[in-house]
Amino acid sequence: MDNEVSFSRMYSMKYKIVIFVCILCRFLFIEAALYASEPIANPTNLIFANVKSYRLTIAFAAPNPLPDGGYLVIRKTAAAINDVPTDGKVYSTGDSVGTCKVVYSGFATSAAINNIIASTTYYFAIFSYNGMGQLTDYKQLNPLKGNITSSASMQGVNEYSGVSTANASFVQDVHNKINPHISIPYNSYDETNVALFSSRDTTAGQKVITCAYSGEQFLYTAPLQWGTYSREHTYCHSWMPTNPANNPELPEYNDQHHLFPTNQINANQVRSNFPLGVVVNPSYTYMGCKFGTDALGNLVFEPRDQHKGDAARALFYMAVCYNGISGNNWSFPIIQDQEVLKQWHWLDPPDGWEIARNDFLDSLQGNRNPFVDSVNWVCYIDFSTMTKVNNPQPCFDYVSVKGEKQSYPGTSVYPNPTNGSFKVNVFSSSAQQCRIEVVDVCGKVIDEKQCFLSNGSNVIEVNLYPVNKGIYLLRILKEGQIETKKISVE
Repeated sequence: MDNEVSFSRMYSMKYKIVIFVCILCRFLFIEAALYASEPIANPTNLIFANVKSYRLTIAFAAPNPLPDGGYLVIRKTAAAINDVPTDGKVYSTGDSVGTCKVVYSGFATSAAINNIIASTTYYFAIFSYNGMGQLTDYKQLNPLKGNITSSASMQGVNEYSGVSTANASFVQDVHNKINPHISIPYNSYDETNVALFSSRDTTAGQKVITCAYSGEQFLYTAPLQWGTYSREHTYCHSWMPTNPANNPELPEYNDQHHLFPTNQINANQVRSNFPLGVVVNPSYTYMGCKFGTDALGNLVFEPRDQHKGDAARALFYMAVCYNGISGNNWSFPIIQDQEVLKQWHWLDPPDGWEIARNDFLDSLQGNRNPFVDSVNWVCYIDFSTMTKVNNPQPCFDYVSVKGEKQSYPGTSVYPNPTNGSFKVNVFSSSAQQCRIEVVDVCGKVIDEKQCFLSNGSNVIEVNLYPVNKGIYLLRILKEGQIETKKISVE
């Protein structure tokens, strides 16, 4: 009996071992078959071409042997890439890989990269992969890496040749540089502006655009269907002396320099044809925009801070671009305060996104917004009469929407004159963000940096290399104000 029990126990143990081995083998087989084989190598020889302020192209050499899946390209700004894709995960354009975004996935060895802004450094990493779906296996070690800085403003050297604020014909001279131009149909805004510039790829194959007025991020599946969003006329259609300008469609109606994507119900419809201004008593708010009365009791619409300068420059552009055509006067309607717009112009100067947009629209329409290129020119135009202002008050006195001039104790620049490297001592009454810009005599921002100020005195180092000899203006933007200093580079 004991032998029978012992034999039974031994048989049971062997049976369990056999079952365990079978399960283990099955598990190991599944694990082995979970992914395709890893590619032998990643691509080489990364080349950047057609580098613009709003777009660039990447190309690279395929490895040998070729991967049977393709290549994954990820991108980030501000720092080199250390993230790697996860085996068994399929990525699409717009997906995240750690702190990076996927900008391309496929078998081609070149790709056009959109959603680029001016003067920004982009870092790329490219991985080979084999397999598809859950079998996808990435070559995670030693990806092909590189970085490129997008173009600064692509304004031509002779773009505004012959235009001078000293000329009595200054306003007309600027007009002649930007009109006539190519007219892009209003209904082509999605295929041009949205598809090629203002939209961004995001997860699940969707895209996103930003409401210019409110800052809302709107998700959609391309192509964008207008309805929830609209193409806002910053210079209101009803203000145009040619109204109705949409039947037949005139260039001023479809001019993309003043068309921006906006939420139709919550922003565009609320703005309607009211002037832009500073809302003191809001009756309606939506995210970053508001509607209500200003300090004088006038009904005005106020866009988010990040769009105020953009909107102002769009209005300046439209007035100059179309003034005088067929004898029409495009001066601002009496309800639109140009002083508020000029203040916004300085408080929210052109940034990398707006500069890139200006270059992109130049590639479409063949003309530019001169007030993005030459910020000082707004000082020399009275937009209520469309006439030249002789010997204007310095534009840099426009330092707050309240009309108050600057008061910055303790600010100094040294050494001055400088060889291009200098320090700025900035006083701050509180901890806050600050932007420092260096502007040339044409009003073009040639250098800028963001910094954080602590309460009290702050020393900030600025290096302008390379830089031509001459006189420059240093702008310090903080506390809703702007202070300027003259710099001499020798």
